[in-house]
Amino acid sequence: WLKVWVQGSPTCPLFAAMSAAALKAQYPALAARAAALADDPAAATPDDVLHFWFGDQYVTRCNNREFMIDNFSWWFNPTNVPFDTAQREARGLIQAAATGLLVGDWTTDRGALAQMILLDQFTRCAFRGSAEAYAHDHIAVAHALRLAEPAAFEALHGCERFFVIMCLSHSEDLVHVELHGTLWPEVGRGLDPELQRWFREQTGIPGQHLDCVRHFGRYPQRNVLLGRESTPEEVAWLASPDCPVWAKSQFKAKFTYWNGRGLGDPVRFLLEFVMIPYDEVTIRTQEEFAELKASGKLAFGQVPLLEMDGMELVQSQSILRAVARKKNLLGSTAQEANRADMVMSAIVDARMPLVTARFQADPEAALEQFATKTLPKVLAYLESFCQKHDGDYIAGNLTVSDVCLFEFVCYAGDEAKTSGSEMLRDYPKLLGWWERMSGFQHLQDFLKSPSRKPPPDEKFVREVCSILSMPLPGYINA
Repeated sequence: WLKVWVQGSPTCPLFAAMSAAALKAQYPALAARAAALADDPAAATPDDVLHFWFGDQYVTRCNNREFMIDNFSWWFNPTNVPFDTAQREARGLIQAAATGLLVGDWTTDRGALAQMILLDQFTRCAFRGSAEAYAHDHIAVAHALRLAEPAAFEALHGCERFFVIMCLSHSEDLVHVELHGTLWPEVGRGLDPELQRWFREQTGIPGQHLDCVRHFGRYPQRNVLLGRESTPEEVAWLASPDCPVWAKSQFKAKFTYWNGRGLGDPVRFLLEFVMIPYDEVTIRTQEEFAELKASGKLAFGQVPLLEMDGMELVQSQSILRAVARKKNLLGSTAQEANRADMVMSAIVDARMPLVTARFQADPEAALEQFATKTLPKVLAYLESFCQKHDGDYIAGNLTVSDVCLFEFVCYAGDEAKTSGSEMLRDYPKLLGWWERMSGFQHLQDFLKSPSRKPPPDEKFVREVCSILSMPLPGYINA
């Protein structure tokens, strides 16, 4: 929806078309916030960004407690995948702001506020889990310092002041973090008393950031991503109960599995879709697997394993539900959640022939059986299932079941050497669904990336059989 032109080349849109469709289908209010961007994608304005972030026409309703409560979860407890995706797809606009290409209205105080939001907040989402998340902090802080001047700060609404102060707190320069502390008591000055009280109720502001930078001179949770060596004291603090939630939220998840698709690929697809950064640990030998089991992390002695938010999660469907719960993809109603769960379970069953085919005596016969029997049967059931509700997605709104089915179609297409569109051409509801899901650009990026595991081959079969002490299938020479 929102494009900028950098050196004559079009960059990524703020909203990919299917991200916008997902917003409209599941979160109509959020879609309305982005409506101003729809007509002329090349003419991004500061108001376009601010109305996306704070809400359409927010200036008429933002100076009250209810506004901050309603929006706080969007900003700091992101559970809306299209909202996150929109920020990720704004990387072109972020780059334009970072390189000084935004002029005109972008040079006003309101433009400085929009650029600060882009380079401080959008960037943390767009580049989550990488050093780039912090790459433009110094430019964002420069905009924040401009807005922290008394006259400019006085002219801001309460929610705008709040993000100026937050931007200053993200700096590792103690002068800026001290200013964050100085300005915090002023955030609600002259505003509704209930809103002032809400600001006072926010625990840890400004003390936690101030204490951290005063003590360590930096934010230790960034060390790994920035290639900095942590001190023993920093390591102890990060592992302690005293470490604030906002610091621990920067930790990457860790996913452990074989070097292939198997039961792990639906989890990978979901982590990629909801943009949870993770490191992958690959088990290649019996000894590595035995060591992992001895660690006590595998509750039932099996992988995959996902370590996330201090939890050690096993059993692939349980992992999928845990990630979906974290990102609000289990379903928006009980009926929708039940539909999503049924579809996910059906897909897990249907994809098992794909997982096991290469481990059978005649894998080609097994795959032929899948292609001619299992696949048409499950697609027919899913087509009929989708016809029973009006939603744009498998269970109605966007849920974990959509990601699981997308992975399944991709896997089946790889083995059958055909495209999802060709596979689904006789199933109109599923074909429309496939086109919508294919519009999520970050999923397409994953499919083309080195992180995407290839279909299983003889090398993978040999490795897994060795790890699990299984006999090799007859078609492989010992």
